[in-house]
Amino acid sequence: MLEILRFVFAIPAGVLAVYGLISQKSNYQSIMLLFLSLFMLVLGLEEFGKGKRKVGWFLIAVFLFGLYVSIEEFLLS
Repeated sequence: MLEILRFVFAIPAGVLAVYGLISQKSNYQSIMLLFLSLFMLVLGLEEFGKGKRKVGWFLIAVFLFGLYVSIEEFLLS
């Protein structure tokens, strides 16, 4: 289940990142950051499942920071 979610969140983030690089526009940057933060959440949950708690907590912290920045970008733009 988590492997599927990893691809579901990684592919749109990658596509939006490549689009932003090619077009030199940052219209979808907040959406890309949301997908990247959700991807970090899934990676953190996978690390918890493997027993690597320190890496899992770090990835959860990265998820929370990315989510905060993404929501702030949605509200300010």
